[in-house]
Amino acid sequence: MDKLDKKSQKGLEFFSEKGNVLDVKSSLDGMIDQMFDEEHNDRDNESNENNKRYNIKWIWMALAILLLGLVGYLGFEDRRASNKNEEPTVLFAQYFVPMDDITSEVSRSDTVTDNSSVGMRLYNARKFEKASAELFANEDKISQVYGALSLLNAGHTSEAIAFMENQLRSMDYEDYHDIIRWYYSLAVLQQGDKKKAINQLQFIKKSKGYKNKEAAEILDELYR
Repeated sequence: MDKLDKKSQKGLEFFSEKGNVLDVKSSLDGMIDQMFDEEHNDRDNESNENNKRYNIKWIWMALAILLLGLVGYLGFEDRRASNKNEEPTVLFAQYFVPMDDITSEVSRSDTVTDNSSVGMRLYNARKFEKASAELFANEDKISQVYGALSLLNAGHTSEAIAFMENQLRSMDYEDYHDIIRWYYSLAVLQQGDKKKAINQLQFIKKSKGYKNKEAAEILDELYR
């Protein structure tokens, strides 16, 4: 009986030791699994972090491209608006040429006085300021027309427009309406009033009046 008890005790001790080994093995397996899990999680976290950085990078790039596009568009619109505002002035400079002296061709009913001759000499000498004063001192229609043209040549556009508007409304200047209308259309064009310019230029084109070819060309430019 004692022998049996001793053998049983040894058996229990053996299985107990065996159990401890299994527990250790199990613990080690658990630790290894945990290490692998943590490494896997670290990789996942690192991958997610990289993905976040990658996504943020593309978002910033997209925003930068959008911003550049917006700036470019606004710049284009500003330039286009600027070109629209400058276009009439460009056309004025392109087509404006001082009127030739046609006083020798005027009808006998429109008498040219000595003062007119002085004014025209100044006009032909391109001394437009002095020419306008001399020409407006005369009542003959051709002098008044050249007086207004002298103002336009001298850069007094608003004053020249006022005189030409009165002349266009008066039948006393009917013989010179074609000339006046052409220079009036250029004058208002210089001031950026495209509507008035177009109205006069269309009249010139339809009536085949003075400078009708040039009027058609300017209209084409304005309608682009």
